[in-house]
Amino acid sequence: MEKPLKVTFKGIAQSDEIESACFKHFAKIEKLTDRITSCHVVVSARESDRERNQLHNYHLTLLVPGTEIVITHDAGEVHSKEEDLRALRDTFDRARHRLDEFMERRRDRTRS
Repeated sequence: MEKPLKVTFKGIAQSDEIESACFKHFAKIEKLTDRITSCHVVVSARESDRERNQLHNYHLTLLVPGTEIVITHDAGEVHSKEEDLRALRDTFDRARHRLDEFMERRRDRTRS
């Protein structure tokens, strides 16, 4: 079966470090449920870094039956590579939190 995570680099060179981090963070989300049908992360350079390709904007779309979770992180407040990788982690953390909330609401409806 094809992995549900897809990482796309838009307007910048592919980065093994970022792609590897995406798979690592996605593995934590996968532990919450086996119902994830897809997760797509688009990585793009912020406007002021187009030539240097150092800091990134992240757009994550997570699909599970019944909902679509979309998280966008603009690198406007990021100033270093470490902060950039932290921003990626935070993007996945927010997605995991929203997925957890969605699953809890679904469980509550089932119990009622």
